[in-house]
Amino acid sequence: MVYCLADIVPPSQRSFWVRTVQPATSTLLLVLFSAAILALLLTAAVRRLALRLQWLDQPGVGRVHKKPVPRIGGLAIFAAFAGILFATIWLREDLEFDTKILGLLLGAGLITLVMLIDDVRGLPPLPKFLAQIAAAAVAIWFDIVIEFVRDPFGGGISFPEWLATPLDNHIFFAGWLSILITLFWIVGMMNAINFVDGYDGLAGGLSFIGAGLLFFLSLSLQQFSIAFLPLILAGAVLGFLPLNVYRARIIMGDSGAHFLGFALGTIAIVGGAKLATTLLIFGVPAIDVAWSIIRRTLQGGRFYQRDTGHLHHRLSELGLPPLAIAIVYWSFSAIFGAIALLLPTPLQKIYALGILGVIVAALLVVLAHSGKGKLPSELR
Repeated sequence: MVYCLADIVPPSQRSFWVRTVQPATSTLLLVLFSAAILALLLTAAVRRLALRLQWLDQPGVGRVHKKPVPRIGGLAIFAAFAGILFATIWLREDLEFDTKILGLLLGAGLITLVMLIDDVRGLPPLPKFLAQIAAAAVAIWFDIVIEFVRDPFGGGISFPEWLATPLDNHIFFAGWLSILITLFWIVGMMNAINFVDGYDGLAGGLSFIGAGLLFFLSLSLQQFSIAFLPLILAGAVLGFLPLNVYRARIIMGDSGAHFLGFALGTIAIVGGAKLATTLLIFGVPAIDVAWSIIRRTLQGGRFYQRDTGHLHHRLSELGLPPLAIAIVYWSFSAIFGAIALLLPTPLQKIYALGILGVIVAALLVVLAHSGKGKLPSELR
């Protein structure tokens, strides 16, 4: 059964971005490649600026590059996304600059700016975490909130009134719980993309696949105007990737990873929560992050400190080259994301997420015990 937000949300709460007229394929392609071309040009310009100002990422723990490389590529991705989004709204009469779009751009601008400072000068963990909370709070202030999810059991769950209310096969959360879930979701997405950003093209490729699948999901839900958001984001990442795949001439840095995580997390909320699908798309990095936090905590370390225990590092211990490791991640994301689009019910998506979790957890356990215990020299 096709689910549409307009079927269950009162007219006063519907976003102007939910439209019923599908744009022409030529229009969609024009938007995609406009974002890609602008991002490519801006990435080249930002790279020259970083080289001139010596804003470079140095080789170190968890890094694949052997030489310093510009690390402010996130600025180009954000600028391309915002620029083409403004142009699309201005040129199309059926789109409007509503409060959710303002919240998305303000929150994205805030986290990109703070993490750009971190890329250039370096920031302690606490200010970075507070910036994540602040960016998520901006989104919430502008009504980008996970108010409900589909009931995977078709109305078979009951809740106390102070917690949630079941309605028409959906679960509507209490206001305070919606805020907490949204904060956890957006901050979690930012950290998932940031933690996996250790190999050239890895985070960018995952984000491109994720944005592309969210675009097709929006089309399938007949949210045609909302579909422009992930489409523009996919184009911005696509233009960045030619200079970022192995061996990268520029990396996105924390500014890019946090912007992509924030954008993907909020886009998944706008127009109706697409949480199960997004979790399947980014299941591998999300599970890897959870595993890393547990592992570092049990070992007495700091859960936010970079190390070489991630899945991509374990795969490198087996001798896989960086591009092959990126392809492994991209394949998992594409396959399980496509499965999410095909599965008709939330319960089936939960089962698929459980299968993915078992696969990734098994890989992590096996690799942790069978690795050579020594990373290639390029990663030390």
